[in-house]
Amino acid sequence: MISPSRRPTTAPIFRRRPSPRRLPQRFGTLAALLVATAVAGCSQSTPQTPDTPATDNASALPRTDPATLLRMTFLRYRNSDYYSDRGFAELTYQGEQGTERRTAPLATWYDRGRLYVSAYETRLWRDDRQSIAWFVGDAAQLWQQQVLVQDVRQRRPDLEHLLSDPALVTAIAAGQAGPPPQLEWMFAENPMQKLFDDDAQFVYGDVATIDQVPCRSVNVTSGNERFTFWIDTTQTLIRRVDLPSLLIPTDQTTSDQPIEPSQPPANVAAVVQLSIHLRDATRSQRTGPPPMDSFPAAPVTVAGLVTPPTVSPGWLGQRVSGDRIQLSRRPATNRGDQDQIVRQPWACLLSLSDSPLAGHQLDLLRQWVSRMPADLRRKVLIGAVLPAGDSSDDRIVGDESMLDLVYQQAPSQDPSWLLPGSLTVLDHQGRIQWHEPHFVSSTLPQIGAVLADLVNGVNVPQRIRQQQRQADEEFRRSLEKQHSAAAELILPSHAP
Repeated sequence: MISPSRRPTTAPIFRRRPSPRRLPQRFGTLAALLVATAVAGCSQSTPQTPDTPATDNASALPRTDPATLLRMTFLRYRNSDYYSDRGFAELTYQGEQGTERRTAPLATWYDRGRLYVSAYETRLWRDDRQSIAWFVGDAAQLWQQQVLVQDVRQRRPDLEHLLSDPALVTAIAAGQAGPPPQLEWMFAENPMQKLFDDDAQFVYGDVATIDQVPCRSVNVTSGNERFTFWIDTTQTLIRRVDLPSLLIPTDQTTSDQPIEPSQPPANVAAVVQLSIHLRDATRSQRTGPPPMDSFPAAPVTVAGLVTPPTVSPGWLGQRVSGDRIQLSRRPATNRGDQDQIVRQPWACLLSLSDSPLAGHQLDLLRQWVSRMPADLRRKVLIGAVLPAGDSSDDRIVGDESMLDLVYQQAPSQDPSWLLPGSLTVLDHQGRIQWHEPHFVSSTLPQIGAVLADLVNGVNVPQRIRQQQRQADEEFRRSLEKQHSAAAELILPSHAP
């Protein structure tokens, strides 16, 4: 599910990936991708045939230098009157069952002013009359069937105008690999200019057959980040882009060198690879526009998208059912006997995943608890919840001084407040006072502030419900205003 926040920017759409030093801030999105059984906007992909070495003729180095080849390739996109692909973003990592893959649509079709984009749960159509954007899947309900309607200024799309709505940009950028780079290649005034302005190094890499076409790779390294563009040199088309890998560290130290996924540093628990596959990319085989996927049956047209408020969980303030979790083991502690411990007024339970993120989550929890004020620590139980069926305590060995309780999720139970990677705060009666779905370093200050409010007697669930009502009312007023300002929706002839 897309949960965007307002970020009024139309910066170059092919953004640089976060460096390892900034990676903990990305764990919220990444954790959901790695440990959830169903990821909004993503689906389990089928195993793919590995890329194969290209022929000897294709292996010959081009006469131009790699930077020039890349500039020429982007120029071909910029001057194209027709282009289409069946692109998708792919996230790959090593899981418990071997290599795991998640994919999401990232496809583009363009024909002389008409444009259709399928990016995660966002859809965009543009012709010579209007530009419209809408959402599909769970996002359609979240955005309450909003359809953005904008006027068209010129025949060929302009990137700044095409993505001028801040909420639309944020929604698309929230995808696992960011926005579709095809839009910048075709419609930016100077495609990928920042890449060439940086002190980057361009070198030719391997040659392989991708999408049944021999491709030459160009590696672009800037700092500790590396992009790889796989170029079909006969058609001057990009068939795949490998983005800088995301790292799941076992500690906070990192390397300043580009990461080789096949040889990760010793302090990295797992390497997550991100790629954009531009399958069936062509500038010559013209086809009609793709079907308008899941257009709302009762669209709410708006002149500007209104970001929906965050929905507070309905079970906030409710008592935890006894069959949700079962006590499996209580580590020895030096904080008094068990009767004293269970009478502590607050408990923080971290739901561990069965992915490499578990070790990082425990390490982050350990750091957080070590910095907790002594008077607050005496009032809070710290617990961990193991996944159902996980009887291994290897991950919590050595954490006895930190963990007061260890639970195991009961079989066949999947309450949303126990989703892996989340932290839940309970009061002494077992009522849920706060739930943070992504326990990452960037959410620690808010969790600490909530704990402080609870200790000081603030009814946090009640406050959240009041804030929810205010946010809902503000959303309703803003939606009515944008709806009244929207132009009349003109659907194309191929719309459902």
